[in-house]
Amino acid sequence: MAELLKIKSQVKEFQQEYVDKNRHAEENRQKENQAATQIQSWFRACKVRAYLSHLHKQAVIIQKIWRGFTARARFRQMVKAAYFIMKMNFYEEMAVRVNISTVSCFGKWSVVGDAVSLCVFLCEWEAPPSSL
Repeated sequence: MAELLKIKSQVKEFQQEYVDKNRHAEENRQKENQAATQIQSWFRACKVRAYLSHLHKQAVIIQKIWRGFTARARFRQMVKAAYFIMKMNFYEEMAVRVNISTVSCFGKWSVVGDAVSLCVFLCEWEAPPSSL
């Protein structure tokens, strides 16, 4: 009978050890699971930050290309406007020269349309020699 009581007490100790070991193992499993979850979330965050950095760089490239395109278009427009102004100034200057030569040749001012058409008209016409 003493042996039976001894075996029963050992069974209770064995059951208690079994429960303690399982509880300890479960606690460790939960800690490992929590650590793995933190590592995975950190890794995912790193991937997202890298992707956002990539998107930012691509957006900067798109902005750079667009700003260059619009600046070149504005520059072309400015060059066209400057060329037009230079052309008009040249035509006006030629009209004044032709008008002066007309006065010196014919002794009077002759007005024919506006300065540009006068210049175009008179540029085709050669002035008579000044000896006449």
